[in-house]
Amino acid sequence: MGVQAEVYPLIKIQPPLSRRGIGPGLIIVSGRNLQDSLADNAVTQTLDPQPRKKWAEEGYTVADVRVDNVLSPQRAYEIKQQLVEAVERLGQVKECQGEEVGLVDMLHPTRIITIGKLTNHILVS
Repeated sequence: MGVQAEVYPLIKIQPPLSRRGIGPGLIIVSGRNLQDSLADNAVTQTLDPQPRKKWAEEGYTVADVRVDNVLSPQRAYEIKQQLVEAVERLGQVKECQGEEVGLVDMLHPTRIITIGKLTNHILVS
């Protein structure tokens, strides 16, 4: 429990850090600059941990998907592929419970990302 695994260069998986050690899947879409500038143990202006760790402490199995701010048709396709990869990897984590996966988009609050039960139903617009 609690060991991070590097998946795709821009996707990090974090098993739950709660006492139960199991929990539902959650994908966090965040910016590269936010994550690159804040090392996991960096001192920041807030006492809150990074979102990946924060949600893992709440009992979620987290896939942190890092994207840049530019959204072109090609980049939208790449983001979809990253989300597909994240969903597939969450399904391989023994601590991840349930068939549905939640999503938090911290970088683009106006972007609509829909994830169905099947990974081929991901739409980025």
